[in-house]
Amino acid sequence: MTVADQLTPFVAKDRGLQHGDRMRLLSEMGRGTSMMSLLTASSVATFLVPPFGLMVGLSLGGLFAFKTWRELSRHGVINEFRVWMNEQITHAQLTINNGFALQAVDLQNAMKSAIRDTLSRRENQLSQSVESAQALQRQTADKQSQAREQLEHRIRSASALRAESARLLAALTPATVGE
Repeated sequence: MTVADQLTPFVAKDRGLQHGDRMRLLSEMGRGTSMMSLLTASSVATFLVPPFGLMVGLSLGGLFAFKTWRELSRHGVINEFRVWMNEQITHAQLTINNGFALQAVDLQNAMKSAIRDTLSRRENQLSQSVESAQALQRQTADKQSQAREQLEHRIRSASALRAESARLLAALTPATVGE
């Protein structure tokens, strides 16, 4: 007998029952203590509900567990991604800052070296200019002293010639001139 047969309405005349049995059966069914209702309710409920209930429970539990696992794994992946992204950002910032700081220090050192070299060259040029000016001044002073000595020598010579010519003129007296 199938479940569908048990659940279809009971027709008493198909069973070949007498009138008294039919009445008793109807009375029993009205009270809910009929054999058919016990068989139908207990056998169907006992045999069909627990497996379906278990299947529904397992299905709902599995679905809930799957959704929970998916959400937790998604949150885990998101958290892991955030941690990884923060590490990458920190690493990139350190790399950029360290690289920039090193380049800035290198630039400062290069600028200091260039300034020192330029100042050193300029100092050397100024030293050479001062030395050449002093050498030129010495040469000019030497030339001036030579020229002065020559002029003084000429002045002395001219003075000596004047003195000699005055002496000679004085020695030439008017008497000697007339003679």
